[in-house]
Amino acid sequence: MTGAHPRLDCVLAIPCYKESERLPPFLDELAQQVSQSPFSIHLQLVDDGSGEEEKRMLIRHAQHIGKKHKLAISTHIIANNRGKGFAVRHAWRNAPDATLLAFVDADGAVPPNEALAVLKHALDTPNELTIASRYIKGSKIKRKRSRMLFSIGFRALFGLIYRIDCSDTQCGLKFVPTDFYRANESDFRQNRWGLDVELILKAADNNIPIREIGIQWREKKGSKVNIGYVWPLIRDMILDRI
Repeated sequence: MTGAHPRLDCVLAIPCYKESERLPPFLDELAQQVSQSPFSIHLQLVDDGSGEEEKRMLIRHAQHIGKKHKLAISTHIIANNRGKGFAVRHAWRNAPDATLLAFVDADGAVPPNEALAVLKHALDTPNELTIASRYIKGSKIKRKRSRMLFSIGFRALFGLIYRIDCSDTQCGLKFVPTDFYRANESDFRQNRWGLDVELILKAADNNIPIREIGIQWREKKGSKVNIGYVWPLIRDMILDRI
């Protein structure tokens, strides 16, 4: 009779929408560092309705990188584009057992070494929501001035509406206690950029401490985030739909 599989440290989801150019170098470096780290990490790639060609690329690249670095990488395909939040929730719903559930953006704006450094902090306090921040002490950021100003305005609006002290709600790297998420899984409904906000609000409602870790972050070309994408999130925040 065999025993139960040991619990992983972390399942890390990487939501992808037409990321055939930005994902490969990031995933290769991430997989190399994960394979050399002391942590047990399962990587999940989620294609969010990018089309047949992108889907084939994702599967082929995951197989190549997994074999190259002797690492477990699973792929999940969503037929139609549903948004980052839906992709992450889909991955987590199908995740193997782990202490932490996490996601990181596929563009590589968060370098792999920074992601693993934040994971170490998260595992030190696994009952907290640990989020990377671009705007606290110890962080270093390279970003267009216009996008920096927009981000500052968004953070101010979040604080005004929800009265929660959080320097960076939208940074694409978060580590969530699995037991907390599973206990509240049915309450998470945000399909796009609102999942970040939803996680923070639900943690606050459940008295889960929120810990921010400063990181180095560099804006990458090809970002899909613009006012057209973010406006529905702002509208929902103002109308108290999150």
